[in-house]
Amino acid sequence: MTSRFPALGTPIKVRWMSGTLGTSPGPSTYWIDAVVWVTPEVGQQLRATSPQPSPEAPTLVAGVRAELPDGILLTSDALRSRFQTASWWPTVYILKDADVVVISALGE
Repeated sequence: MTSRFPALGTPIKVRWMSGTLGTSPGPSTYWIDAVVWVTPEVGQQLRATSPQPSPEAPTLVAGVRAELPDGILLTSDALRSRFQTASWWPTVYILKDADVVVISALGE
């Protein structure tokens, strides 16, 4: 996770699942869903991107969704841009009152 998304710093705990979309043969699109407990310092840095309450809950696979703590999820384009790379296009949230990041990403 940290090699793909360095903005996570050194996480305290991670629950993630991944896979591919489509059928073989041919190019594949990969997906990752994750709930990541980050250090308070990283949580503070990510909240400094001025995220706002999300009007929608993230769509996560059941095994990851079950790990998502209750609370208000915040998101913003600035937060997302901290995680976007040339090969990964994430939707990113952070809990308002906890140092927990939620990522749902597609990549190649």
